[in-house]
Amino acid sequence: MEESRVCSKCHIEKPLTHEFFGPQQKNKARLHTECRQCKKEYMKKYQENKRLSRDPERDRMKEMYTIKEISKAEQQRLIKEAYAHIYYQAFERPITERQLKDLEGIEE
Repeated sequence: MEESRVCSKCHIEKPLTHEFFGPQQKNKARLHTECRQCKKEYMKKYQENKRLSRDPERDRMKEMYTIKEISKAEQQRLIKEAYAHIYYQAFERPITERQLKDLEGIEE
């Protein structure tokens, strides 16, 4: 007499072999409770739903790198911010307003 198991999805009794029930992910010695056919149908539906719910615009944005245009004033502000950060790293104290105003002449 061969062992059998009832599939938890289709409720059909099938022989308890690797042909009908696949191994579990965590414990390969144990077999799944649903049969391979039910598992295959479930995964097919899952992948289809996953594909349909994916936003094509989001995927396109992941692949693209856009160059952001910034104004000259914004550029100067970012340069001052970066300089203030570097100054703080080098001297372990914040830059003074006077020193920051002297940076007006900094060019790229």
